[in-house]
Amino acid sequence: MKISGLSDRGMVRKNNQDSYAFNETDSFVLGVVCDGMGGAAAGNKASALAIRKITEKAMSELKDDLSSNDIKSILRSVIRAANKHIYDTAQNNRAYLGMGTTAVAFVYMKEKKKAIFVNVGDSRAYIMRGGELIQITEDHSLVFEMLQKGQITKDEARSHPNRNIITRAIGTDEQIHPDTFETEISDKDKILLCSDGLTNMLTDDEILSILKSGTDAEKTAAELVNRANIAGGADNVTVLIADFDDEGSDSL
Repeated sequence: MKISGLSDRGMVRKNNQDSYAFNETDSFVLGVVCDGMGGAAAGNKASALAIRKITEKAMSELKDDLSSNDIKSILRSVIRAANKHIYDTAQNNRAYLGMGTTAVAFVYMKEKKKAIFVNVGDSRAYIMRGGELIQITEDHSLVFEMLQKGQITKDEARSHPNRNIITRAIGTDEQIHPDTFETEISDKDKILLCSDGLTNMLTDDEILSILKSGTDAEKTAAELVNRANIAGGADNVTVLIADFDDEGSDSL
């Protein structure tokens, strides 16, 4: 397995409020992407705090012989811990009031070849499998709710003026309700975590084409970011790719 990430401020924003991280034990791989909001300083602070809290707490709790349900509980717990930390920080510092962040993360169970996902907001997790791109997570956004109700089409959703309105975020409220998902992982699969700076610039078909043509996780991540910037780079863009090539290394 190979894993690589890249984050870029894009072509319009003056700073980068996205963050990402990945880590590994003998039994697990953890990957996380966060997209901060609430102004330049606050968004940057929120995503950085979330990445640190999620990574540290998850890595301290992930142990051998855990079930899928155990890992789902851990991921929900670490999201709630990050939420409390960011919410409390904002309440104690007026400069950070209203700050928040999206989060999408996965834990790969090496022995069981399963991936457990958690998300809050509109940063996404995909799997490329058998030449298809499958969206694993569901956006917590106004536009996604309209799409689910059949009020707009998928094409209309991509350009909708309210596409940046999210309905859940870490740190904006005292309580948080993360969603979790589970899937088997097969050889040759690729996991993609990304902020909406990618998905607002490129269609799923464009993303799939780049993932299919890429033979190296690092180069593929760079090409996704580059193509998002060529398309306009209207936001910060962050991608994290885990490539489950059976002929590749088992190490990060």
